Amino acid sequence: TISSPATSTDRTLTLPDEAGTVLTSVSSIASANLTGSVPSSALPAGSVLQVVSYYDANLSASTSSSSFVASSATLSITPSSATSKVLGFFSLTQVNTASANTQVQIALYRDGSSLGGIGNFQSTGQLLTSMSTSRLDTPNTTSAVVYTIYFRLAQGSGPAYLQDGGSIVLMEIAG
Repeated sequence: TISSPATSTDRTLTLPDEAGTVLTSVSSIASANLTGSVPSSALPAGSVLQVVSYYDANLSASTSSSSFVASSATLSITPSSATSKVLGFFSLTQVNTASANTQVQIALYRDGSSLGGIGNFQSTGQLLTSMSTSRLDTPNTTSAVVYTIYFRLAQGSGPAYLQDGGSIVLMEIAG
């Protein structure tokens, strides 16, 4: 049953030129009959548009440098919109040093530029720790963006090590 609207404005009901089923609020469609995809532009802000991941159980790197150096923990994502955000989760299984009184710093880089520190580890003995963190970034591009974990020996004598694995998960979030 179709009821007339409460106002006297336009009451035109236009039907499509092709055959099909008119859906109502109580209609249902079997999931097997649904095809296609929803364009990302139709999703609300905060929706997850894509997820990419990196995991290397054998991640291993060392440095005695006081300058940040890249690890092999790196991952690329190509945002579908310049207004998208990228939510990243970063994890290192083991950060350690061979000597006492050392400090190791971990930083996150996007396309070779620092996004800031994500870990600062100080030891009075041999350091052995894991690290996990997250970061929300706004790259403002639809070109591929590369995220890399960097590290350095900030204090003491080296070397500093990343060992036994690392992972990165990047999620594009609609802006």
